Amino acid sequence: MKWVEVDQGDDPRLLPYHRLSDPNFRREYESRNGTLIAEGLLVLEILVGARRPICSVLCSVQAAPRVAEALAGLERDFTVMVAEEKILQEVVGFPFHRGVVALAERWAQPSLEELAAASLCGQKAVLLVLEALVDHVNVGAAFRNAAALGASGVLLDPRCADPLYRRSLRVSMGRALTVPFRRAQSWPGELEQLAENGFAVVAMTTDASATPLSELSIESDRLAIAIGSEGGGLSGAVSDLAGRTGHMARIPMHGGVDSLNAATAAAIALHTLIPGPR
Repeated sequence: MKWVEVDQGDDPRLLPYHRLSDPNFRREYESRNGTLIAEGLLVLEILVGARRPICSVLCSVQAAPRVAEALAGLERDFTVMVAEEKILQEVVGFPFHRGVVALAERWAQPSLEELAAASLCGQKAVLLVLEALVDHVNVGAAFRNAAALGASGVLLDPRCADPLYRRSLRVSMGRALTVPFRRAQSWPGELEQLAENGFAVVAMTTDASATPLSELSIESDRLAIAIGSEGGGLSGAVSDLAGRTGHMARIPMHGGVDSLNAATAAAIALHTLIPGPR
């Protein structure tokens, strides 16, 4: 790899790093170029460990030694640009304290069949299904929970926020780089396909008539745990699909609270339904 010093914010090599806090601009730019932005040393280390192709790296003078350690041994040919913090702030568009950002290539998503065949927990295939989670923080937290609690993959409906958007990646602690995921092309068609192929669909709901999560009895060893938006919950189509198989579940709560943050609900459902590590 090549290390260079950059002392001008308008250096054309920095163009991919401009306006990082503008989600509309980044969505269009990254979609058109097939790239993603990884922010922070931890996410960079996971990017390296996951063997995702890196295009370039931008870091502060202070962070350069740690970045060099993280990149040690990589053979891919790319440029590491080093700049003072004031240049970094000018480029990215906000006070930047994490020291490093990297530009990497996106990769092809798995087919539904490939996602269904994945197994990270070693005992059963459990997919976390996210519907209409438009907040990047919630999506990132859901991926972190999926990785920590043994989900084998994540299926997103077409409306969900991008798991590989900079903020999602940061909140996921880089785990959106390692957990297999797919954005459904038809909805709820792909969830129906999972059900037809032996997945028990568990729909998380606040409906008082639903079965308490800890009392759920599921015979299948293949689960699809569906979490809806915090405002509207799951759509009627997904609830109906789960209702036909008898897997509507709720998390009983104290104090008159009627719902939880979507990522928190996902964590409780995954922890309850997936055997923990031994």
